[in-house]
Formats: sequence, structure tokens, C-alpha cells
Amino acid sequence: MTGLALPRVALPRVVMTGLALPRVALPRVVMIGSALYRVVMIGSALPRVVMIGSALPRVVMIGSALPRVVMIGSALPRVVMIGSALPRVVMIGSALPRVVMIGSALPRVVMIGSALPRVVMIGSALPRVVMIGSFQETTQEVTDG
Repeated sequence: MTGLALPRVALPRVVMTGLALPRVALPRVVMIGSALYRVVMIGSALPRVVMIGSALPRVVMIGSALPRVVMIGSALPRVVMIGSALPRVVMIGSALPRVVMIGSALPRVVMIGSALPRVVMIGSALPRVVMIGSFQETTQEVTDG
């Protein structure tokens, strides 16, 4: 482990190639200027986590496929994905966003300049939530049935 802002990684193995760009077979993790971040992955395939200038982000993925989490300038974001497929979460300049996805397919959440947004999706398909410059708590629930 050599370079800048490298985390402690016990499992899986991380092979460093270039400047702070680790190459990992499963999963892939790229971290630039991040501190105290934790990633827990159980039974997941090809998860990708990109964090730029973020503090204490937590990502928990259980039985998910190809989850992507991108956090830029955000503080304490939490993403929990259980049994979801291709979830995407993009947070830019947001504070304490929470996204919980259970049994959902292709959910997309984009938050720009928002504070404390919450999105809860249970058993939903292709939900999209876009929040730009909002500062109120927003909750959207979509259930099958």
C-alpha cells in the first residue's frame, strides 16, 4: 500500500497501479482524499465505490449486483442495499443523505445541494428521485401491489 489517502484493506487483496488507483478484481474501490471510510460487502458482485473529499461514508451491500456509489463533497452519507440490482446513488454537496433500497430494481437517486434528503424504496421498479437545491426532507415510497 503506497500513495496518498490509502485505507486499511484486509480483504480482498488490493493491487496498487499508478497514483492512488487500486486495481481490485472483486470489488473495485477508488478513494481520493477520503478519511475513515468503511465498506462491507457480503455476496456482492463487482461493487464500485468512488469517494472524493468525503468524510466517514459507509456503504453496506448484501447480495447486490453492480452497485455504484459516488460521493463528492458529502458528509456522513449512508447507503444500504439489500437484494437490489444496479442501484445508483449520486450525491454532490449534500449533507447526511440516506438511501435505503430493499428488493428494488434500477433505482436512481440524484441529490445536488440538498440537505437531509431521504429516499425509501421497497419492492419498486425503476424509481427516480431528483432533488436540486432543496433543503426539506423528502420521502418517496413506491411499493408493488
